[in-house]
Amino acid sequence: MDHRIRVIGGIVMITMSLIGCSPASAPTSSANVAASAPPASPSASVVGPSPSASASATEFSWSAGPLPSGWSVQDDAIVHTDNAYIEVMTDRSVMSADCGLGPQAGVGRTARDIMAALAARKGLETGGGAPITVGGLSGQQLDIALEPGWKGSCPWWEDAKAPVVPLIRFFDENNLWNYNAVATGERFRYLVLDTPNGGNVLVAVTAVEPEHLPDITPQAMQIVRGLEFVVPT
Repeated sequence: MDHRIRVIGGIVMITMSLIGCSPASAPTSSANVAASAPPASPSASVVGPSPSASASATEFSWSAGPLPSGWSVQDDAIVHTDNAYIEVMTDRSVMSADCGLGPQAGVGRTARDIMAALAARKGLETGGGAPITVGGLSGQQLDIALEPGWKGSCPWWEDAKAPVVPLIRFFDENNLWNYNAVATGERFRYLVLDTPNGGNVLVAVTAVEPEHLPDITPQAMQIVRGLEFVVPT
């Protein structure tokens, strides 16, 4: 097994290559988001990842309405020039709280299950929990940060002594397990939406400089409320 660490907008993603393993179903991978992007036209609608010519017409895809100046679509994310971004991800699950490289036992993949598990997780400071509907999908919203004074860490973190709390995981199309965690000073807004096929969509609003997250959240949420989804049934 090959473990690698990559930093995406302040989130450390740990990837473990499972050579020779092929999952029965692999969710969409997380976006590699550039630090900046050219401004999008305020009047233009934008479309997220499109299915390939050979893909089923019901493969997951998303689209966004008109974007404010300074925002543009890059890969699986909507990116702001000031290093903030909105990621749209599918079929996420909660990572094991003890830093084990696997899902948290007993936690389902519904919005209620995921958000309840994160809200109760030791080491997390959470707030803003509320039901939400986006693009016809219902779910839950939650703001996440590291609890002040938290000392726990994970051995796979870049700095094994730095305080972190594991969050979510997924298995991508390249047979890589991907994990993320929240570290000191980081802040995220998660929206988990239930899909008709029993899966979920995770929309994550993040700022590379976490202190600016409250500044971009109103505009980001305006964009989020304009998202539309095509999901398998």
